[in-house]
Order: sequence, then structure tokens, then C-alpha cells
Amino acid sequence: MSEWLDLKQAAPLVGMSAYSLRQVVLKGKIEHARVGPKGGLIRFRREWLEDYLESCRVPVRSDSKPASRAKKKPKRNTQRDVPTRLEPGSLMDLLKD
Repeated sequence: MSEWLDLKQAAPLVGMSAYSLRQVVLKGKIEHARVGPKGGLIRFRREWLEDYLESCRVPVRSDSKPASRAKKKPKRNTQRDVPTRLEPGSLMDLLKD
């Protein structure tokens, strides 16, 4: 019978923190078992972790070209045209009177 691993033991084997591994579990992306009262404890078998890592594998491209990156959207101008100096006849001159 293979050994059962808890979150803290399993996390380094898949290269992530226990918190991140818990998030993967909650998303249903990795096989696991829940034991104890109300199914509160999460346990893994080593084979399940290996299966998860295999499912994350990215195959090597057959051509030698690097993968193209997505084009970035141009940044939107969020600054408004705000005058740095008030011109004569501006709102401030009207308020002085």
C-alpha cells in the first residue's frame, strides 16, 4: 500500500506552496482524498501527484521557432489634458469678481 501525503508533504513534490496546492484541489484539478470528520483533511498518493505533473506538461514544439508572444494592447491614455497654468479670462478670474 502506498503512503498517504498531506498538503505540507505533497506541496514540495509538485513545486508549490501548500496554499497553492489547496487552490488546485478546490478547483478540482488534482486527484485527492478527503478524510476525517466532515472530509476536512486532504490526502494524496504519490502517483496522483505524478499524474497531475504529467497533465501540466507542455510538449516540445516540432519547429525551432520560439512561441510567439501575444501582442500587447496599447496603453490607454488615462491622463486628462489639465492646464498647468490658468489663462487670463479663466474660471479663476471670474470667481475673483
